[in-house]
Amino acid sequence: MLVHGTSSGRRRWLPVLDKLPGDRAYWMLDRRGRGLSGDQARYALSDEVADIAAVAEAAKAEEIVAHSYGAILALEAALELPRLRRIVLYEPPVPVPPCTPDPVDEANIAAIGAEVEAGRRDEAVTIFMRDVLKMPPASIAAVRGGADWQARVDLAATLPRELAAVRAYRFQPEKFRNCRFAVLLLLGSDSPKRYVDAMQMLAEGLPNARIERLEGQRHNAISEAPDLFSSAVGRFLQD
Repeated sequence: MLVHGTSSGRRRWLPVLDKLPGDRAYWMLDRRGRGLSGDQARYALSDEVADIAAVAEAAKAEEIVAHSYGAILALEAALELPRLRRIVLYEPPVPVPPCTPDPVDEANIAAIGAEVEAGRRDEAVTIFMRDVLKMPPASIAAVRGGADWQARVDLAATLPRELAAVRAYRFQPEKFRNCRFAVLLLLGSDSPKRYVDAMQMLAEGLPNARIERLEGQRHNAISEAPDLFSSAVGRFLQD
């Protein structure tokens, strides 16, 4: 099963779908507020976790590949999936202790929310990519020129709530002590320190976990280096 992150939907996986091992089916989930998936006024991380667990259970999924915020959700859902054997987590933005509020992050979230409220969704997505994800200008330009840009703009209203959920999330390693599934933590070699620290914390707190670096990449290897990403995932799934 494939679980996308913030500012995207199931189409996020199209650049790599035909490059992943072809001996299995891949369920591409649309999270809340995307595609045919419903939404509601109340938003909670726990509801999204329950969604993923329910779909994975219905699909009898033994493997999950997840990106960014979707990787946080998939990790929490894994606790409810006894049949799970492997999970790939590509740069989940897990807060690292002491988890004190960062004025810059607070300002970015406020700015994104203000742009959404003003109807400037294009600018809200740009702020998210530039100031939250720290994507370089060339990468942002490539996304803006891609087929999915308008879909990302249409989803801009989901950004503030998901960023707030990330900010409030706390990884609790004690919950995972008895988990048997193997974990591949994918990290771009050029990614910001916040991702490096988060992945190191997960590697230390999760049983059967290891980090693999994607050389020359940051948070967008699914689109910018699909062969490299798919190769790393494929080796892990077929190990």
